[in-house]
Amino acid sequence: MGLKIMTDGRGGYRDTWYARFTRNGQKVNVPLRVPIRGTLPLDADGRIDLAGEGDAAFERSRRAALAALAKMQTAAKTTGKTEAVRQAEEADLVNRYHRARTGKGIESPKLSGLFELWQGLARNYEPTAERKRIAAATFKRFEKFARAHSAEIGGACDTLDEITPELAAAWFEELRKVYAWGTVKDQWHLVSKAWTRWHAYPGRNPFEGVVLRRGEKDGAKVERRPLTEAELARLFEVTEERPALRDLVVCAACTGMRLGDVCNLKWSDIDLRGGVIDCITAKAGVRVTIPIFARLRAVLEEREAKHAVDDSPFVFPGAAAKYNHVNGSGYPDQRTGLVRMVKPYFARAVFVEEEPAPARLKDEKPLEAAAVAKLIDGARFAPGKAERLREVYARYRQGEQCAKIAEGMGIARGQVSNYLKELEGITGEVYRPRVEGMRSRGRAPSAAELMERTRQRRKVGKYSASLLGWHNLRHTFVVLAIQAGVPAEKVRKIVGHGDVETTLDNYFNPTKESEAERVRKQMSGTVLEGGAARQLTADEATAEAVMRAAGVEADADPARAVLLLLAAMPKAAREKLIRASGANAQRSRNNH
Repeated sequence: MGLKIMTDGRGGYRDTWYARFTRNGQKVNVPLRVPIRGTLPLDADGRIDLAGEGDAAFERSRRAALAALAKMQTAAKTTGKTEAVRQAEEADLVNRYHRARTGKGIESPKLSGLFELWQGLARNYEPTAERKRIAAATFKRFEKFARAHSAEIGGACDTLDEITPELAAAWFEELRKVYAWGTVKDQWHLVSKAWTRWHAYPGRNPFEGVVLRRGEKDGAKVERRPLTEAELARLFEVTEERPALRDLVVCAACTGMRLGDVCNLKWSDIDLRGGVIDCITAKAGVRVTIPIFARLRAVLEEREAKHAVDDSPFVFPGAAAKYNHVNGSGYPDQRTGLVRMVKPYFARAVFVEEEPAPARLKDEKPLEAAAVAKLIDGARFAPGKAERLREVYARYRQGEQCAKIAEGMGIARGQVSNYLKELEGITGEVYRPRVEGMRSRGRAPSAAELMERTRQRRKVGKYSASLLGWHNLRHTFVVLAIQAGVPAEKVRKIVGHGDVETTLDNYFNPTKESEAERVRKQMSGTVLEGGAARQLTADEATAEAVMRAAGVEADADPARAVLLLLAAMPKAAREKLIRASGANAQRSRNNH
């Protein structure tokens, strides 16, 4: 076997390397599908001289072709005619046929053009802007990786048909290092389907050769747990200090909508008189109808008054501006801020024990105002700052939230928090929340500590998983609705899922504590909960006695049990029951 550069029959040369070998006494040329790069080495007569040396790009492509040739030789020695040889010969025949029909060879799609091909697919729906952004980023990420990986081994990969199983496997490993399993699967599927749709030459999909390690998928997905009713009430409470955030939380919790749908909710989607929200979801593109609950109605009515002033089509114009903002590269650069800003409040609602009033660490009795003022004066602050510290302390002792204190004093809310921190150091009291499980008991948590409690390391991927955040409110809505007795199919339609299995398998995951409390409520009044044993009524006792005397079990022979009970009834009551049953049956037939 050896390398060969083939002519194209028009005075030029083909743009890929060929392997030349002898089989059954005949010389065969098989395309390696490795592109020829750079300047070819020529002899004194201007003909290709592979014994000579070309430029750096040419030599890199030669090394890649030699590597492909060596692989083909190894496979041929062990299995005879290799699959690679068979595919190469088929590709060569296809290319010759196409050239004979059209006058030019087959051109494999460029990796740089995959997104345009994807956009041009015939669909019965229009992909959302977010889906387009993700697809464009995935194709661009793969193109960049393919170029870099191929360059490392002295080759190049610019087209779909230059993708090898080795490159596909290397990309899979790269994805595993960074992303969660769900993201790996989505990106893998997108590029693999692109190869299946648009590859030019026959052959096996190189992405099919990757085998997932045993047990790798198990535990790779971190379940988002729903909030209990107590935790949800606590979340409403702690977000009161930020009214704009509180309104978003209430809307997400009362509708089960995703963050993007909440931020982009428009007044045209809302019918306050009819008590419903009717909108199309951004992710699935389906229309959903959601009832407006009392807590959400209060938020909407309050914002409706402001709507007459700002005249924005959005219910939450500030959140919509942040969610839809894109930088110069077209990337939505402010969504992360929306995601992160709610996490400390989730941590406070679930993990933090907050004291309603300041308390000493050693004795539970708070300091007198005069004693605090004396401590502030003794700390030798500037007169203006000392006065502000005294006012912050006085307002806090009166029960005002940080946001209210900041508004009343005309300072930033963060400055109020800093003043409270300084007061803690002066007085030894605790004014800020305590995190459950912290080593330093009574110490106020930092924002980083609160954020850390909302995340968990994954088994697969570089980044940790979000345990608590906006999407937990979607899970919470589903759990509360189903536990309240709303049919799962109705819940599916409200949240916009494609099938009820998605709703039940992925979203209905109540906590053990909430399920136990639900069962206790349903069984309240029974003897298990301390109630008295239920006594049979006179009619029930008579029926039991009749069936016992006749030796009939209602569960085993329900038809005979009914006839027996009818026979035991007084004649007037029996005739009345039969007439009522006949009338009901007639109405049922008329309705159908």
